[in-house]
Amino acid sequence: MPSHVSLSLAKVLRWVLLNLFLTMALLSLAQDAPVSPSSSEEVSFGRWYPHDVALELAQTHNRLVMLYFHNEHCAFCQQMEMFVFSAPQVDKLLSGHFVVSAIDTLSPEGSDLVKRYRSRGTPTFIFLSYEASSDPGSTENGSTGSWKEVARLFGSQPRQAFAAELQDICDSHCL
Repeated sequence: MPSHVSLSLAKVLRWVLLNLFLTMALLSLAQDAPVSPSSSEEVSFGRWYPHDVALELAQTHNRLVMLYFHNEHCAFCQQMEMFVFSAPQVDKLLSGHFVVSAIDTLSPEGSDLVKRYRSRGTPTFIFLSYEASSDPGSTENGSTGSWKEVARLFGSQPRQAFAAELQDICDSHCL
């Protein structure tokens, strides 16, 4: 093969690899960026949000937060995701009354949140309600009030039992 052809081929290969690397880097940045809908955007309560975004959305829209602690090695988490969350009655309750945040317990953020909320295993579901404070000096996330745990569930449950638990929490705490 003539040397000018192999030199040209090497340049093309370098160009392709550089573009591939840059594309992968941009995709990685886009996945890591927190998703926070602006006030003018429509909020989809059928999707799950990062922890901080979920708290902000729940406070803004007067909803409860469901923190779902899970990890990829948890067979009971996979069972909940495959058979329970997909059930129409569970989906309707979640999207109608909650802002859901899925927290991977193996991630750095998840590890910190496990300690903060004292999650003892997976799957764990912690339900939070924002309670406004009458004390003008107390602030959390730039406004008065604080998040209070109103319920906690541990382990995998059948879809009907999980839907009943969600309904009980709504009956007691939904605004």
